[in-house]
Amino acid sequence: DFYEWLSFLANCAKSSPHRWLLKPHPNSKERDDAILRQLFGNTPRSIVLPREAKLADVVAQNNILAALTVCGTIASELPAIGIPVINASVNNPHRDFAFSISPKTEVELAGEIEKIGSHDQTVSMDDLYLYHYFHNILGPTSDLSQYTS
Repeated sequence: DFYEWLSFLANCAKSSPHRWLLKPHPNSKERDDAILRQLFGNTPRSIVLPREAKLADVVAQNNILAALTVCGTIASELPAIGIPVINASVNNPHRDFAFSISPKTEVELAGEIEKIGSHDQTVSMDDLYLYHYFHNILGPTSDLSQYTS
């Protein structure tokens, strides 16, 4: 449930020393943006970006220490430029690869969020290439573990 995830993140953000940039999904609705503003409105270091904000611009203009997603494509994009990505769901298409972080429990997720800024930013480009080959050329599959290291 995305609302539960966002509520969890809002609580994490309240005690975080980091600035949180919240980029709504480009296909989100205005009511979704309002929910973000409502949940993060009391977190002083949180900024809800306009839905139209381009990810490339956000990355170029800010020192992004990590990105958080439930199961989004950013988990297979941002690691290529050295930005760690933490997935909130173990049911993501890249869970069998080492280029993003997929905690198995809420406690592990909270621990990974607390470690933001100290994650290893080097990733296996081979893993990224392999993932993109399987996902985009051969088609998505639920079990790629036999092909990963």
